[in-house]
Amino acid sequence: MEKDDGSAKDLCNRCKKPVRATEMLRFEGQIYHAYHYNCCQCKRELGGDYKELEGKLYCPNDYETVTAKVCFACRRAITGRSITALNKQFHPEV
Repeated sequence: MEKDDGSAKDLCNRCKKPVRATEMLRFEGQIYHAYHYNCCQCKRELGGDYKELEGKLYCPNDYETVTAKVCFACRRAITGRSITALNKQFHPEV
């Protein structure tokens, strides 16, 4: 009887090697090692913590930037608290 050590049970669609859950990337219905792909913004190799948005793959930092609210006054990303007025988002210090 084989001991279950948390090893991979799925095979990577690209290299055909086992994929552990912590390094798995599911893209377009297929399973891959995350390191076979790069972030579409910064081009760094992805990890198991990748994010997908509208068919594009992002590292966590770039995903946060891309999905951040934009301040109506200065047009910069709001990464922390924000204020809503007249259905628009603002930095609290503006």
